[in-house]
Amino acid sequence: MLDRTKSVTPNEADTDPDDDWVEEWTNYVPDPIVISEERRQECREAFDRFLAEQFEEYGEPSPEEMAQSLAFWRSVDEHLKNKNKR
Repeated sequence: MLDRTKSVTPNEADTDPDDDWVEEWTNYVPDPIVISEERRQECREAFDRFLAEQFEEYGEPSPEEMAQSLAFWRSVDEHLKNKNKR
């Protein structure tokens, strides 16, 4: 376990190479890339659960509804692509 009574920011005056707390601290600090990938996965799973609930409650969309939805999102996608080109 990380000993929080020791200095968090090591400097050469108080860092003993034999201290294990430096290694513990580097293992304690989460990797932002891992955190963001875990968060993305949580969001995907939550969205999948939401869609399953909606399909259960309202049923699958009709072909006409799917076409309307795709047309709407296609226009949003084009807008975002054009916005990013500026």
